Amino acid sequence: MPLLLASIAFCAIFIFVPVKDYVKFRKVLKEEKAQGRTYQVFSDTKVMISLQVLMLLFSISIGLIYGQDQSQGEYTWYAIAIAMSGSSIGSMIGAVLNRRLLYNDKGFLLKTHFVAYKSIKHMTRRKSLLGVADVETLKGESMTLTNKCAGFLQEQAKKK
Repeated sequence: MPLLLASIAFCAIFIFVPVKDYVKFRKVLKEEKAQGRTYQVFSDTKVMISLQVLMLLFSISIGLIYGQDQSQGEYTWYAIAIAMSGSSIGSMIGAVLNRRLLYNDKGFLLKTHFVAYKSIKHMTRRKSLLGVADVETLKGESMTLTNKCAGFLQEQAKKK
């Protein structure tokens, strides 16, 4: 039973953290809209969300197929399925936040505030399996974007 309770706690944490960031982001968007700013969306989420949906279905399948099997310990398969489900749901929410770029003709949203294209200091592509780039502003702020989002941002900045 303690394993099951721990997995429920992890599931809640995996979901709560990105939901908290998403709520902040929605609040910022509402404030931006109230100021008359509108944004277009460049999204690089399809692959990540598709993978996470597959992982969610897999984890649910594990729970349904092996959940009754107590040979590995009491509720072990249920615990694994619950933790994996929470992780995939949290990753889907995170993908919506971290693999999209909201932009307009003057700039883009950096986490919770607007940044003009002319304020971009530099972009550095990292060598990693995730294919990400670091974007730094003249004020020293930074954010990590997917290479596709960073490339799109570079194109937009060149136009301005």
